[in-house]
Amino acid sequence: MVVLICPERPWLLESSRWGSDVNDAEFKAQRARIDALRKKWNRVLIPDGWQITWEFFNEPLDDGDYKPGSGKFISALASTTADWRYLEATIRFDLRQIAEYTDEQIERVFVHECCHVLLSETRAGRDVTAPEWLDHEERVASTLANAFLETVRAKT
Repeated sequence: MVVLICPERPWLLESSRWGSDVNDAEFKAQRARIDALRKKWNRVLIPDGWQITWEFFNEPLDDGDYKPGSGKFISALASTTADWRYLEATIRFDLRQIAEYTDEQIERVFVHECCHVLLSETRAGRDVTAPEWLDHEERVASTLANAFLETVRAKT
């Protein structure tokens, strides 16, 4: 059972899989889905010179949100941190949750996270502790991801 808590942010979900680790075979299978996307999108979304570290977890990521008014924590399916000064980024995935998504949904999440790498420099000089800064970046990352995905679909 998967309940999407926030449809405009589909990488956040409340999942029945919380607390249940995936076995080694399933972990490898879900990682292979991400690896296929890395191969597909590498030249398009990963700028030359960037060093991307890909991390795969069998537990909730440190990132996440609280559902307003419910007190429920919503685990992030993926998260990205980047340091544009050194052209380094880390993209993390909670592989326990990936099995509950279609390939199309995972691709949208993957492209969205890569867009955070492209946007990382826009954080320079901003108060990243202000609550609204991430909301704006999330919207721009989602808009760019949609544009990239639609462009690729139009070519096929």
